[in-house]
Amino acid sequence: MNKILFILSLFFILSCSINKPINNKLNPVPVQSKQFEQVDVNQDSVISMEEYSESQINAYENQAPVKWFLFIIFLVFATSVGLSFFTKRT
Repeated sequence: MNKILFILSLFFILSCSINKPINNKLNPVPVQSKQFEQVDVNQDSVISMEEYSESQINAYENQAPVKWFLFIIFLVFATSVGLSFFTKRT
């Protein structure tokens, strides 16, 4: 059992220390924006709060990071329960 824990801990340590290539792009992705004529729906040359709120682009998905975090927590919990079950069984 100690060998398994040693191999798992060695695997986790080595997987966290792998050097990843650095991306040195100096040109960021352009921001999506709308033209004034597209935002000003009633064409009165003034953008109202309703027009502004309708023109907002939701660029980020808020649910995905939360789902991945909960999935990782679940995997850690399941691994811990599984290891404790197998260590008590032998």
